[in-house]
Amino acid sequence: MKKKFKALIIILVLILMGSYISYIYLYKYVKKVEIPSVISNEEVLKEEELLENFINEELMNESGGIYTNYSNNKSEGDLTKGHDILSESQGMILNYYLYKNNEEAYKNIFNYIKDNMMLNDGLISWRIENNIPSEVSAAIDDLRIARSLIIAGEEFNDLKYRYYGLKIANSIKKKLVIDNRLIDFNDGYGKSNVTTLCYLDLYGMKLLSLFDDSWNDIYIKSLEIIDNGFISNDLPLYKKSYDGSTVSYDSEENVDTLLSVLVILNKAEVKEDVSLSVNWLKNRLKEYGYISTTYDINTLEESKVESTSIYANLVQIAKVINDKELYEMAMRKMKNFQVLNEKSKIYGSFGFEGANEVYSYDNLNVLLALRRKFNN
Repeated sequence: MKKKFKALIIILVLILMGSYISYIYLYKYVKKVEIPSVISNEEVLKEEELLENFINEELMNESGGIYTNYSNNKSEGDLTKGHDILSESQGMILNYYLYKNNEEAYKNIFNYIKDNMMLNDGLISWRIENNIPSEVSAAIDDLRIARSLIIAGEEFNDLKYRYYGLKIANSIKKKLVIDNRLIDFNDGYGKSNVTTLCYLDLYGMKLLSLFDDSWNDIYIKSLEIIDNGFISNDLPLYKKSYDGSTVSYDSEENVDTLLSVLVILNKAEVKEDVSLSVNWLKNRLKEYGYISTTYDINTLEESKVESTSIYANLVQIAKVINDKELYEMAMRKMKNFQVLNEKSKIYGSFGFEGANEVYSYDNLNVLLALRRKFNN
């Protein structure tokens, strides 16, 4: 009798332990969290309507994949061209449909990613070339998609999205983090030692920390890397990358403005002070009438080349920090790049009409800038 009683106790303990472990494991998939809504009810401008029509009709295949370029040129190594499809583009259009509260279109893009780009390790293939997904992922795109899915789970009241967002996040932490430092990629043979600063999606990390406390440590380390990559008060932009093997930042003399603007946006989203950088950019727009794609760290010599994506991300920064002056200046500059010739093959897009060159990255950045809501 005593043996039977003892066996029963052991079984009950094991059941309770199993139930507790299951609860701990499953709780993050169902727990209630408070996430600010990203859905925008702003007026649909003509520019947005034309651009969305172009993307849907000319840049998106029937399955929901976004072509990298309107012209179908062959990719060269890591330089992606033509009708290859990037996780970067899929994550950006995912966010657009999230902002627009278009659940049907969002689901279509999500299914494309899940069915065509999700790798066995839980990460997302960075590129589909000739219908074959690469086995390498890019941290910036994985994090963007995970963040979008976490928010979509709340906005669309569908925990399926949270499940996949956390699945990707768990794989990022396992495959793309070294000592709390997010790295650029893991190609299956080894981990990169480089952290590109604009890859550090601080808000995405904050969201993930609601479900897994260890993301707080990654967030703290990321903010430290960003802040130590600040160049100077004279040029309040940021270094491109940090190398963990040499414990140093890149030594490039020309600063990539777009990458710095992305860093500023990432900081603004978590309410970090970006006023020094924003004021410098606004003053450049007022004094020179444009922002250059590069600036020399020592001389401030500029490329005098402009970029649609720089202005589009400045519009996003303006909306995040509620800066109407920056918004109006950046919007005027951004709109100048739209092709409004109704006879053009690329009518409605943001591209180079003479060569019919339309890059998904520029156009999706504009789409996000037009749809994102102001933080009032």
